[in-house]
Amino acid sequence: MRVILDIAANMSRITTAIRDRGLRRTAQSVLDVATDARFERRYRVDTAGTTSLAQLSVDSDNWDPGGRYQPIRVRHMRHLLSRIPEGHRNTFVDFGAGKGRALLVANLCGFPRAVGVEFAYELCVAAEQNLLAFEASTGCPTGIEIVHQDATSYQVEPDQNVFYFYSPFGADLLKLVVDNIEASLRRTPRPVWILYSNPKGRRVIDQNAAFLEVFTETWGGIETVAYAAAERRY
Repeated sequence: MRVILDIAANMSRITTAIRDRGLRRTAQSVLDVATDARFERRYRVDTAGTTSLAQLSVDSDNWDPGGRYQPIRVRHMRHLLSRIPEGHRNTFVDFGAGKGRALLVANLCGFPRAVGVEFAYELCVAAEQNLLAFEASTGCPTGIEIVHQDATSYQVEPDQNVFYFYSPFGADLLKLVVDNIEASLRRTPRPVWILYSNPKGRRVIDQNAAFLEVFTETWGGIETVAYAAAERRY
């Protein structure tokens, strides 16, 4: 009886979703959820769920108790990274890396190195645990590094060229980080990409002449803007 009730409840939710969002978007959402769950099982990781920063230990003046960790969908991340030319997939950096999902997907998409910058201690611990589980499942080292640090003070390295933000902070802090990326680009010219999901502070990058918008896409209601170094639209 319990199984029947659960099926009925799920069918009711799906019917409501189709009515509110349409069949195509609902089907995409169902596939996204299933893919995320399969990813978690296959690699024995726990990257799902939303976590409020108010529940975490953060030693930073930039702490926002109203902020939260929420991972990108696995399918969405794969799709975004597939649009980066293979020759530009050097080092991926996720600012506000949370539990590390985007880093793991970047590894699967061919990035030999990935760095997750995260200022919440508990999320760094979770990301490290997920990294160990992922490497045990794949049997291969990943080249992934978790850095427990405020993103605004992180020193961008010359081989890092794809930077990801899932709306981890407001426009003022975003500007500081983007300025650091620009300074690194000027010191070491190279192909640089910025991927910005849920881009509430996009005006910061739009107004920076060092970067040009390449594409904008929406996946599951989440908009992502991609920028490339202004010397060339890749």
